[in-house]
Amino acid sequence: MRSVAASYYDGTACHLDLSQWATDPTWNGLSPAVRSKLVDRDGPFLARQLEAERIEVLLLNGAAVVDGFRWVLGTTLDAEPETVNDRSVTTRLWTDLWP
Repeated sequence: MRSVAASYYDGTACHLDLSQWATDPTWNGLSPAVRSKLVDRDGPFLARQLEAERIEVLLLNGAAVVDGFRWVLGTTLDAEPETVNDRSVTTRLWTDLWP
């Protein structure tokens, strides 16, 4: 993650999940009902983690994760995202949304 000046190796980056439990199948293979149940149950835990830490940059991977994040924090991410293209990957980037 050098493009955002953060690294797992030096402790400036970490990985958080919407659910604190490993799933099999992986998140994308779960039914929407199961995903919803996991986010409902574990969302408050993630919200406490996010509130307890001084986070400067938060990267969310995938539409389902963005939707879960919106639910957990009660935010809508209404600001217009910027589109970023890098080789074969296109993503949306919201800025200035984190307190």
